[in-house]
Amino acid sequence: MTIHDSPADIAHEIFDLASLLGVLLAQPDAETAIDGMHRVAQIIRDRALVLREIEAKAE
Repeated sequence: MTIHDSPADIAHEIFDLASLLGVLLAQPDAETAIDGMHRVAQIIRDRALVLREIEAKAE
């Protein structure tokens, strides 16, 4: 993850992380993975914010 990522790279990363979060949530004992789920959710939010900022600058 760098400041030079393209919007497409960030979008792919967000999709991959959201998919990982879905896998974590599907586990029968998801409570044990709660810290990991929060961390992945925070990364998704941060990367989406970067993507939003890139789009705002392009306008």
